[in-house]
Amino acid sequence: MKLAALSQYSITAFFSAVTVTKVNGLAKFELPDGQIQVAVWPDTYTYLGPYHDDSPLKINTRTGRLWPVFHAGQNIPVKSATSNPEVVNIDTTIDVTMITETKTNASMILDVYPYDSRPGMAFAAVTDADIKSLTNQLAAWNAKGVKVYLRLASEMNGSWYPWGTQPVEFKEFWIKVTNAVRAVAPDVAMVWSPQVNYAGAYGINAAVTGKPSAASLTALDTNNDGCSSCPGDDPYSPYYPGDQFVDWVGTSLYWHGPQPSNNAGGARSYGVNVLPTAGFFETQMDTGAFPFYDYVKNLGKPLQISEWGCPMYLYNTDGNGVYQTPIDAGPGEVAIKQAWWRQSLANPTILKKYPNIKMFGLFEFRKAEQLTFRDFQFLNSTAVSNALLSDMDAVQSSGSGISYVWAAKNPANSTADTRSTTVPNASSGSSVVTEASLSHVTRLEASVIAFICAILLTAAACL
Repeated sequence: MKLAALSQYSITAFFSAVTVTKVNGLAKFELPDGQIQVAVWPDTYTYLGPYHDDSPLKINTRTGRLWPVFHAGQNIPVKSATSNPEVVNIDTTIDVTMITETKTNASMILDVYPYDSRPGMAFAAVTDADIKSLTNQLAAWNAKGVKVYLRLASEMNGSWYPWGTQPVEFKEFWIKVTNAVRAVAPDVAMVWSPQVNYAGAYGINAAVTGKPSAASLTALDTNNDGCSSCPGDDPYSPYYPGDQFVDWVGTSLYWHGPQPSNNAGGARSYGVNVLPTAGFFETQMDTGAFPFYDYVKNLGKPLQISEWGCPMYLYNTDGNGVYQTPIDAGPGEVAIKQAWWRQSLANPTILKKYPNIKMFGLFEFRKAEQLTFRDFQFLNSTAVSNALLSDMDAVQSSGSGISYVWAAKNPANSTADTRSTTVPNASSGSSVVTEASLSHVTRLEASVIAFICAILLTAAACL
């Protein structure tokens, strides 16, 4: 009887220990150090016009690669009469078909924005029914085999979105949504994604965010000098909801270049085509009073650069959709963008220096912004795309220990062995890891555990 009881509780403890070990060792969906995924945020917003008609399937087809993660964004509530003017009264719900039609095991980063243009209403406008709708959507995606990185109310420490600089309300919202999601959608990782600012906190812009509550103002004054969300204040910790509610950390990181001399009275921002400053990416990671990478490392969380890009400036605009004058190309698009990825995404020295970075997110848009028309895309120009993939393949085959993990074809849709370590168009001799080639190890571990437990149960039953 004692042995039977011991066996029963040993089995429970054994499973608990295995679960804790894997959770503590790697976060949800996290790959081992040195294995990098590259996500793609395609411009699928067809309501903005015929140009905005890309898709994951089109990207896979034209690049000859099976990209492992795609990115999209929607509002909460998904349809609003008071939200961002671009999407007023337009249902922004993302259709999971954009993933399933690739017939791969690709995952999704889903940005969810509590967009309400009324200052101070971003969180208050979200109802329990809105949260329920989101959780049902995510559960349905999981049921179709799609894993989701939920990037909720990103850049919350900035002052340019309606949900910004409201840490107390943000954390309450985050925890409520996280608990609701985890109750019904097991294959969702929560991505807490502040904006990098190593110099200190961003200021408050009450015209956009509303005046922060008294509790938030107190939380924002981290150095207790009477000035809330000022340069000497911590730009991250007031917004952190707690380790148990966060799976990944994300951020946005772009090279924009210098400010122009003809900045239209201050309204035109950037717009000069120059090579990225050497070491710019590294500077954003680990310098200043509040080094971002150190903060992430101390949390023990994996990091995704959820938005990562480098624009080519094409035209100055008048703000009304009229492209006034072309902008000098400078050293050219390939040179500019290649200099950017060679100091980050395709730089094995940097990737080994910052092992918590497990994902980069390509921002595949061309857009008018701050009186310039900007091309952020890496995968719509053959010259740029070929250069990027060539450099990634070179890193892969360099012996550096860095590998890029691609998606695999779903077994139901392909006769290929999903444990294959090659992908279309990989360079000769390059070994490219797929998620499926990693998951079979997990399945083997599970089989061994099940076998051991079966023996223990049999022994207990014989007593």
